[in-house]
Amino acid sequence: MTLKYAPPVIEHSLEPSMDPLCPEDGWDDTHAGKFLLTYLDDTIRLWATVGAWTHNEVCDIIDKYEKEKGIRAYHFILGGGSISLNDKDNPTSVEGYSGDYGGLPNRVLKEYFAHFGYKDIIIRMDQKVKEEAVHWFREHGIEI
Repeated sequence: MTLKYAPPVIEHSLEPSMDPLCPEDGWDDTHAGKFLLTYLDDTIRLWATVGAWTHNEVCDIIDKYEKEKGIRAYHFILGGGSISLNDKDNPTSVEGYSGDYGGLPNRVLKEYFAHFGYKDIIIRMDQKVKEEAVHWFREHGIEI
């Protein structure tokens, strides 16, 4: 089975940051947020919400996208983390992991970003990959 890559979907949160430490701590919610990597119909896609504090906010954009496209499907979430973007909304770094969905193998993200020509992305994922995702990666020939 050959995996395909769909372009990333990056949206900006409509909610202002609620963190009492912002912006004094240097958090710029116009350039950082949360992301998830999903699988559906042999296709991997990155979803990101700039300004998001939880991965559930990213799930909200997946739901919104599906409603707009008339899609009724279940996206298998492979993992997620934090994302930083430049002024053109191009990813510049990904790191960490999602407490709900786990982390991701660095090489999976490198291949995904390379497919779309993103270069020089800093990838520092904590590879706390959930067991269901480990099984999925192995089924698709990706050893962790």
